[in-house]
Amino acid sequence: MNSSRAASLFLLLLVATLTSLRAQTGAIQPGDRVRVRAAALGGGGRVEGTVVTVSDSALTLMRESSGGSLQIPLAGVQSLDVRRGQRSAWKEGAEIGAFVGFVTASSVYAARMSRCVGLECAKATLWVAHGAAGSVAGAVLGGLVGTTIRRDVWSRVPITRVQPLLTPTVAGVRAGIEIQF
Repeated sequence: MNSSRAASLFLLLLVATLTSLRAQTGAIQPGDRVRVRAAALGGGGRVEGTVVTVSDSALTLMRESSGGSLQIPLAGVQSLDVRRGQRSAWKEGAEIGAFVGFVTASSVYAARMSRCVGLECAKATLWVAHGAAGSVAGAVLGGLVGTTIRRDVWSRVPITRVQPLLTPTVAGVRAGIEIQF
């Protein structure tokens, strides 16, 4: 029974180690655009750049702002984001447009009814209809404007601080856990 538990633990650690290694080495490649926050940058500063090389101990970037290269020790990296492409801002544009359209249409309706006195001419259903029409028109126009605005899409790369370790020895394999602070 003990040998089956040991074998199960060994297989679990092996799979976890291989998964962890694959996730970390496959997350960033030379040529990727990244945002890095690291202690080496002073005060938890952040830098954006293009990955030149990735080693076991450091990440070398070509800076976006200055064009110079910068080597960052991996041990001091606090967060790492990889640019995964761009997307349009049509949704935000439509939301803003709907609000502006509603306010504009409601203001026009209120201005047209400014000479009206009494409850008969100030009908809530007409105000709602004007507001809804303004919202729809504003959403369409805002969405069209939003499609012309491009935003970067960033994906956070998990930084593993606890990793299972498998070390070959003369007598077999030694299993352990590495914890980084």
